[in-house]
Amino acid sequence: QQQQQQQQQQQQTAAVSVVGSSASVQSGGDFMKHLKILFSGGMSAVVSRTCVAPLERVKMELVLKQAKGGAVSTAVDVFRKEGLRGFWKGNVINVLRTAPFKALNFFSFDMYHKYLVDVLEEDGNAARFLAGAAAGITATTVCFPLDVVRTRLMAQGAGPRYGGMLQTFVGIIRNEGPQGLYTGCLPALVGMAPAGSIFYGVFDLLKHRQLAALRSAHADGGNGGVPAAAPHLDALQTMAFGAIA
Repeated sequence: QQQQQQQQQQQQTAAVSVVGSSASVQSGGDFMKHLKILFSGGMSAVVSRTCVAPLERVKMELVLKQAKGGAVSTAVDVFRKEGLRGFWKGNVINVLRTAPFKALNFFSFDMYHKYLVDVLEEDGNAARFLAGAAAGITATTVCFPLDVVRTRLMAQGAGPRYGGMLQTFVGIIRNEGPQGLYTGCLPALVGMAPAGSIFYGVFDLLKHRQLAALRSAHADGGNGGVPAAAPHLDALQTMAFGAIA
């Protein structure tokens, strides 16, 4: 009996250690996955904002400084006064504002989507669109102070100016209170909720349907008994779906 009890205790101890090691491996895998999502979201913002920085600069000139003429004449005027580098003026601030927003946006959507799929017990459009809206609200709420600082630095008459980016951040808190960093946040949330819902809902829906079509094509075509690789979207398809969304 004593030997049997010792054997049972050893088996229980081994089972507990296996479960513990499996949980730790899963935890480490989840952490790396979350890190990849955050990094991918941040890098997508860095690349996209840098590529469209010239258009953003022309837009800012037209909207904030009320430049005379159209977009082409404004672009020529920027090039004549500041050269080619002038089109990327303020891009660092724009990237510093957008990168954390997109990183948190991507991460929040993934978390909300998983939660809603578990709650609704269906990976349908409701989970996609609700997760997109919640992700937009979350990212906007957390990152809105960066938007306020950027606007103060780039727009004339948008409020008191205190110097550079850090000085403006500290100056707003010191002179206007923490609530000053959230001036205009409510209209931004009202606009971001449907925008995030539509973007992520449409993008994820297009991606889901395309992957389903690829799986169906692979199943119909066969592969001579050799297991086929999991279908995935290429870069052009991903960018096209993102542009449509």
